[in-house]
Order: sequence, then structure tokens, then C-alpha cells
Amino acid sequence: MDIVQSKLYYFTKSWNQVRTIAPAPAYRGQAMWAVERTAGANAGKRMDVPASALVTRRR
Repeated sequence: MDIVQSKLYYFTKSWNQVRTIAPAPAYRGQAMWAVERTAGANAGKRMDVPASALVTRRR
């Protein structure tokens, strides 16, 4: 799946909805993205997550 900047995704580890900001440096060969949470007490918190952990809908 291609990740698009400024789009909403779900982070599969916590199922928080996040907005992609920009590609981040690779970590141990994994593609990474800088994202920020969009809701809850930690809204606006930024973190780098693996691209493979971002999905478009909650399962």
C-alpha cells in the first residue's frame, strides 16, 4: 500500500487515528513515517511508525 502525506490512517499497534506528516528515515531497513495523533488526550503527539503499521480502516 502506498502511504500518502496528510492523509488519515489507523496505527495498528494502538488503533489510534493518525495523520501522516512526512516520510521518516528508515529504521533497520523498514520504511518509516512521521505521524501525529488526531484525537484523544494525546492529540498532536508526533511519532515515527513503520509504514507497514498504517492501514486505511480499522479491522
